Amino acid sequence: MGNVKDGIELNNTVIYYGAYNPVEDNQCRKCNLLPICMGGCPYSKKMYGKNDCFEKKEIVIRKIENIYKQKLEYN
Repeated sequence: MGNVKDGIELNNTVIYYGAYNPVEDNQCRKCNLLPICMGGCPYSKKMYGKNDCFEKKEIVIRKIENIYKQKLEYN
């Protein structure tokens, strides 16, 4: 990847993450949480060839619900 002294070293990993675009993934493009998660973890997609968003999606939904409930309680 590189370091401060030598700068960025371009390799396949840097190119993959730099070119990562969640909109190119059909599952991500259809998801209403895309603006929040930006496609999840590109590492999972690269290493395992799949999205691991189900668990993360549930966590995000619960967090949003909790924030909403807290706002209702304080108003």
